[in-house]
Amino acid sequence: MAQDLRAGGRALTVGFFHALLRNTVAGAVCVTVSLAFSLSYAALVFSGPLTPFLAYGLAATFISTALGGLVMAWRSSLPFALAAPDASTSAVVAALVAALAGRLVAGGATDNLLAATLTALSLGVALTGLVLCGLGIVRAGPRSASCLTR
Repeated sequence: MAQDLRAGGRALTVGFFHALLRNTVAGAVCVTVSLAFSLSYAALVFSGPLTPFLAYGLAATFISTALGGLVMAWRSSLPFALAAPDASTSAVVAALVAALAGRLVAGGATDNLLAATLTALSLGVALTGLVLCGLGIVRAGPRSASCLTR
């Protein structure tokens, strides 16, 4: 009887460490992919007249990626969901920033280029978050296929 308990405890410990190792490797892969996406999207958004501010863009991208991942892990109802920058939203943001930077440069306001860009990005993210939160509160999101067949 004592050997069964020890064997059961050992199997549980070995299984725990195997799961911990698998989760650690999966987390490292996800972090690596998120960092690569963040680098490329920051380079896309902070191009053209914003090239001198690429370091600020990288810092802002890394911080927002980390915060987005933490909020997704904390508040998501899907335990396996990941949060990372997306190509389609990054392209839209790059177009928005390019248009804003072009107008500011044409108007001669190159001194406030970084502040105006980061303000526009922050306001866009805040507005998007509020709209999505409102849609979630009123349950206006898409329903699953099983709900549609009833």
